[in-house]
Amino acid sequence: MLKLLIVDGNAPGTTRAIERSGGRRQSCLFEDLLRALPEVTTETLFAADLAVPLPDVTALRGYDGLLWTGSALNLYERQPESERQVELMRCALAGGAFVYGSCWGLQVGVAACGGAVRPNPKGREYGVAREITLTREGRNHSLLRGRPLVFDALSLHRDIVDPLPDSVMTVLAGNECTPVQAAELRLGDGVFWGVQYHPEYGFGDLAAAFRRYGARLLEDGFFAGPAELESTIGSYEAAHRADGSNVCLNLPGLGLGLGLLDARQRALEIHNWVDEVRRRAGARRPQARRRVP
Repeated sequence: MLKLLIVDGNAPGTTRAIERSGGRRQSCLFEDLLRALPEVTTETLFAADLAVPLPDVTALRGYDGLLWTGSALNLYERQPESERQVELMRCALAGGAFVYGSCWGLQVGVAACGGAVRPNPKGREYGVAREITLTREGRNHSLLRGRPLVFDALSLHRDIVDPLPDSVMTVLAGNECTPVQAAELRLGDGVFWGVQYHPEYGFGDLAAAFRRYGARLLEDGFFAGPAELESTIGSYEAAHRADGSNVCLNLPGLGLGLGLLDARQRALEIHNWVDEVRRRAGARRPQARRRVP
């Protein structure tokens, strides 16, 4: 049985706002995915809640792997809710943990390894990240096994990470908007796999996010007006209702390809990471002694 720790990156107030808009809390996205997998048990740590004590390296070694969620926090604002997560990530990796992270999780991983996170000068990448392209290293990496050379993914971010030296970071994929869309990081004996997009998201989660951020997106000119915002929300809600069928292909304005219509394919990176956790866990277990006849 695999024992996984899900680290929820959002502060309690943000989680309540997500749920009020009809969305799922960030850790729930992973819980729902992992619950369907055999021989997996999970615990959740609300690391941005300052009242919650953080585990030490000994406690972290009791898990086969850690998964880091998305978050509305921004690392360059240097808030206590985010700084403690960087220290936790650094502690986990220095202790030899195998970690996966989406979006904010990637940013925390990069910060823990000494890298920088900044607002994307090209603006927000909300909805669908287009034409994510594998690098030479990404084509042979287990995180992206099963991905075509170029693919789309559900996305919701305005910050990006800067590349680190090759000895620390291997960039696995990027696109025109976000140069580092997927990467592997190494710190001490720890290994981190992460992506800037959201394999754990469903269409309903995006609809809720657009609803929650709607006023800000209109103010920033992301949408031409309220009608376009409402049309986008309606389209994602329709995609959510029709999830798993090619009805989504004909929804106006979304341009959802086949890779986004298959729930398992959308979450491929997480499934690949769990497969690697199983492999590593199996390698650590002592081999049963053969009976001598």
